[in-house]
Amino acid sequence: LAAARARAVAVGPGRSTVARPGALVNLERVEHTDHDEWEVKILVTRHGLSCTNLVEKLYYKLDPRSWLRSRIEDPSLCGIGVQGCQVAREELEGKGYDKPDIVVASLLSRAQETAMWLYPGKTVTVVPFIHESTGWAESWFGAAASNKPVERERQRERLGSVVEKRAGDRLDYTLLNESHALQEIWSQEGPDWEAFKALVADKIMPGLAARKAEEGGRKSITIAVVTHSMFMAKTADVKDNCQHFWVKHGVAKPLNTQTFELVYSWREGAEKLESKSGGGACNEITKGVSKPIPKHPTVDEIGAFCGAEILDHIRCHDVKNIVRERAIKLRDLWQWYPNGIC
Repeated sequence: LAAARARAVAVGPGRSTVARPGALVNLERVEHTDHDEWEVKILVTRHGLSCTNLVEKLYYKLDPRSWLRSRIEDPSLCGIGVQGCQVAREELEGKGYDKPDIVVASLLSRAQETAMWLYPGKTVTVVPFIHESTGWAESWFGAAASNKPVERERQRERLGSVVEKRAGDRLDYTLLNESHALQEIWSQEGPDWEAFKALVADKIMPGLAARKAEEGGRKSITIAVVTHSMFMAKTADVKDNCQHFWVKHGVAKPLNTQTFELVYSWREGAEKLESKSGGGACNEITKGVSKPIPKHPTVDEIGAFCGAEILDHIRCHDVKNIVRERAIKLRDLWQWYPNGIC
């Protein structure tokens, strides 16, 4: 399995796939015959503040066992998360990083939505290997619904509701075998940065390099990657080179919408991207959201979609079992959604 993750093999003329159970990843390969070295800049971003992040940070007292946040399926961003994306987008534009050659995001909706807010108008290519790592509780008891993807049509429909009409049409699943459900791909293709670098080298770079070579200019490709905090914190390339940027805030993982630039090199036929000049370089491109969440968030800060999700799941449980002090916390939320009281 380790060997399969590390290399890509050809299967049939002009077509390639990553060798792993079920051939869950595929793409028509574009042959590129230029063997010069290419610079590959990867902009790796943690997604914006999601609905479950909001529940975890603000309503943790009424959710001690995470029964609420764990039941929100493949959550979107909350209103504060969207606001954070808008700030990060301005930072990207100000530093000239707002026009990457390709934008990729994990299998999960919050990463896809973040990518759309950060890079408006760009197609978002959905890829395996960069979704959230599971914690110890999920490893023992099974991953929560919040860390599993809903299926393609639900993701498209939701993005059309929370971003803009027909935003779901900007999702590109062609790197994934369409005959396999997203949850099947999610369960078999776990988080693995080395496998992702192999995927980029074999499936993404040949086509991008061929197109860029036709246009002329510098041999440099920029890939925007939107992923997750625990995955970033556990990935050696990110952790070893970039962790000082989040440690200075007194936290153990990257901030929401915090973006780092890592530089790699690639040549045609390479099995994976290689760290340029021995690695060690990491630039902070966007600073991320570090300010505290308001104690009494407004409707816009919660977000209509997030508020509805929270109330739907609260109604699915016996609220009478929540002790009085937690019920007071509930009123903080319900004052904005008076029709949602159980």
